[in-house]
Amino acid sequence: MEPNDVWKLGDPFERNGRSFLRRGSQWKLGSGLTDQDTLSDHLSELLKRLEPQREGLLRVKEKFRTQFVCVGYYYQSFSWELDFDLQRRATALGIEFWFDTYSFGDHHEEMVELREQLEVLRNTEK
Repeated sequence: MEPNDVWKLGDPFERNGRSFLRRGSQWKLGSGLTDQDTLSDHLSELLKRLEPQREGLLRVKEKFRTQFVCVGYYYQSFSWELDFDLQRRATALGIEFWFDTYSFGDHHEEMVELREQLEVLRNTEK
């Protein structure tokens, strides 16, 4: 099984024009699905690929952390229920979960701006 990305502790990398050194090692495997597919679909696809490698994963788990890192970007509040069967299957492989979610913006500020625009529009119609 080939990773989508891999790096070692101390490897150099750049972000936003600045140079850094990796603070840890990582072996990344993507699901092959798109951003439009559900988080559950991504996890299900990864589990289908990983389950045949169970014994190897459990040996890796003895020395390293194995986890699904689920990253999401949202325009509104995030709520998602992890299917129990997916939890059970991941646990059987010794895989933990890490959910990393981000907001695209401050919706309060967007609402204030929209209200201001509406007020300007109302004032010009008078």
